[in-house]
Amino acid sequence: MPVKKKEQKSGLSVASLVISIVALVLCITIIWAVLGVPLAIVALIFGIIALVKKQNKWMAIAGTIISGLVILVTILLAIFGTIFIKKNADVFNPIVEFGQMMEADEELTELMKNPEFQSEFEYLMETRMVEKYENVEEIEWREQAKQEIPWIFEEMEQIVLELKEKYKD
Repeated sequence: MPVKKKEQKSGLSVASLVISIVALVLCITIIWAVLGVPLAIVALIFGIIALVKKQNKWMAIAGTIISGLVILVTILLAIFGTIFIKKNADVFNPIVEFGQMMEADEELTELMKNPEFQSEFEYLMETRMVEKYENVEEIEWREQAKQEIPWIFEEMEQIVLELKEKYKD
C-alpha cells in the first residue's frame, strides 16, 4: 500500500508574503506608513511561525525579509527625518511661531476667513517680496530661501497685525 504524502500547508507563509508586500506598498506612500509598519510586524510574525512550522519555506523567507526591510527602512527614515528637522529648526521655528500666533488670536483667525483680508494680505506680501528681491523668481531657492524664511515670516506677521488693526474698525 503506497504511503500518502502529507500535504504541506502554506497559509501562514502565503499570508506573510502577501501582507509584507502590502506593507511595502503602503510604506512607500509615506502617508500610509502608519498602517504599513503594523502590517509588516504581522507579516514578520506570520513568516517566523511559518518557518518554525516548516511551511512553504521560500514564501515564508521572502515575507520575513520584505517585512523586516520595511520595518528597518521605516525606522531609519524616522531617525533621519528627526535629525533633519532638528538640524533645520532655525528654518521651521518662524513657521511654527507664526502658526502659534494665528491660533492664539481668535480675532485674527476670524479675519483670515475674510476674502478681502486674504486678498490684501497676499498683495502686501507680494509687494514686500518684490521690494526686497526685485524679481522673486531670481531667488536661488535652496540656500537663499532657507536663510530668508525668518524674514518672510516676520513680514507676514507684521502684515497680518497691520491688517488686523485696519479691519478692526
